[in-house]
Amino acid sequence: MILTTCGVAGIGHLGEALTKQLESKNVNVFAYHPDSNRRSEFAGRFDKVEPVDFTELLKHKVVLLALPSEVIRSFLKEAQKEIASNDITPNFVNLS
Repeated sequence: MILTTCGVAGIGHLGEALTKQLESKNVNVFAYHPDSNRRSEFAGRFDKVEPVDFTELLKHKVVLLALPSEVIRSFLKEAQKEIASNDITPNFVNLS
C-alpha cells in the first residue's frame, strides 16, 4: 500500500519533522491542532499541507499522532466519541 494522504495530529517538533518527510514523498498531509490559527499558520509553511478541524482529521484512513504523551488519552477519548457518531474508521499510529 502506498500512502498518498494522511492526517497528522500535532504540529510541534515531531509533527513538523514528520510533515517534512511526508511532503518530500508527495504525501498530502491534513494537519490538525485545536487552535485554528496555529494549524493554518503551520499549513502555510508547506505546499502539500491543508489545515483541518477535528472531524475532518478523523475522516482520513491514517491519522499519525505526533502529540505529547500526556495528551494522547484525552485525544483518543474525544476521537472515540466522534468516530461512534459519524461511523468512520481511521487507523491511528501513535508516534509519541
